[in-house]
Amino acid sequence: MSLSKAKDIAAFSFLQYSPKKSGALSDQGKSLLGSIKNGRIDLFEEVILKAQEENFFDFLDSSTTLVPVPKSNKFNPELKLPIWPSLSICKKLIELGVGRDISTLLKREISVPKSAFQRPEDRPTVKIHYDSISCGNEDPTIEKIVIVDDVLTRGATTVACFLRIQEKFPNIPIEVFTLFKTESFDVIDSIYLKIQSTIKYYSSGKTFVTKD
Repeated sequence: MSLSKAKDIAAFSFLQYSPKKSGALSDQGKSLLGSIKNGRIDLFEEVILKAQEENFFDFLDSSTTLVPVPKSNKFNPELKLPIWPSLSICKKLIELGVGRDISTLLKREISVPKSAFQRPEDRPTVKIHYDSISCGNEDPTIEKIVIVDDVLTRGATTVACFLRIQEKFPNIPIEVFTLFKTESFDVIDSIYLKIQSTIKYYSSGKTFVTKD
């Protein structure tokens, strides 16, 4: 698949955090995101239930297969599975009755640097992520896919995952859910905020996330 042909991708989140701002809300958001990075998905059960009551998860119906975004390290089936935040989110969603099942279709074949530890200009590109990820074989039971991750910032990883899945499932609807969306510029006045975004991928290789 040509990387230049990626279309706009719909993404849904219901928490936000601001990594560059200071203040109680920003600090709380950073702390919560750190919790999910450390595997504490149990801390989010209440807010997931709240979102469920408010019909936020209508796009995640009973026909939806959840696909966790792979970690940045190369997948090694012989090693004890480390904390995998996106898989933890998938398991909690299924436990609470959101979605149909989980499929770990995506595997990281080559380790890439963690974006959070890189300067913006040094973060892995869509192509680097795409070349480092593989997607499993077609599954005839899959009807709809939602890619799941802990946080959406620029969307490079998400676009690469979308493209890999689309290659194998060209006729299946694919959307994205992340627990958090990064708010890099504006001061936030609430952590809990149901957000629908569009991840735009340009022929230059750049990505940009817009709020709808």
